[in-house]
Amino acid sequence: MESRPIEEKKRLRDRFSKAMGRKRSESMVKKHVLSFRMENIMPETSINIQEAKCGAAIATMGTSEQYPTSGLLTQYPKASLLGIPGELRNQIYGYVLLEGGLVKLDAQDHQLPGLLRTCRQIRDEATEIYQTENNFQVDAWNMKLCIPQNYADHWMSTLEHSHFWITMRGTPNWENFMVWLKRYSTGEVPGLASGQPTDEAEILAQAFEIVHSMKALLSIDQTRPVLDAWKRSVILAGANLVFP
Repeated sequence: MESRPIEEKKRLRDRFSKAMGRKRSESMVKKHVLSFRMENIMPETSINIQEAKCGAAIATMGTSEQYPTSGLLTQYPKASLLGIPGELRNQIYGYVLLEGGLVKLDAQDHQLPGLLRTCRQIRDEATEIYQTENNFQVDAWNMKLCIPQNYADHWMSTLEHSHFWITMRGTPNWENFMVWLKRYSTGEVPGLASGQPTDEAEILAQAFEIVHSMKALLSIDQTRPVLDAWKRSVILAGANLVFP
């Protein structure tokens, strides 16, 4: 009568041992499969969590070589404008440098934007965007062109004519106009091209056409009698050369 309970207990122990063995084997297989998947999906990948200054936890993922772990003192690369792809930099340059209307320039305010003066690489990359995708305007008050004295050596002199506008303002001052024509003849400053939007501006543009067509043969002083005759005809015709 006592041998049966002993045999029964032995069978129960054997079943329990086999069941535990199967569970341990299944657990080892699962761990092996999980480890294999992680190594193939994220090779040498570590997840580092660093406490932000604001108190929030920021989780970042990267290779262990790129982001060496050292507890809360983990070092991360600093973001920079020159560290992003060129296509993204061009978009940022456009957002910063392009204006919807005319970019107003004058003798006092004619520097390049601050972004173009930060470093040589940004200047080389973004100057063309600024100068070719904007339209620029300078005024000529009382027939005196308001631009820097060193225009020939200034960055403004590199602007294409299609992006450079001269707006006439004020009243006629023939002395100022003759100085403008003389500087134009030597290439120091730009002039008015023919095809102006108003008759009054077109009349003035014809004086620059005279200088341009004759400068290969005559100096500006030799051309002065022709310009004086042009001026008298403009005055006699009663042209209204008052500009708003």
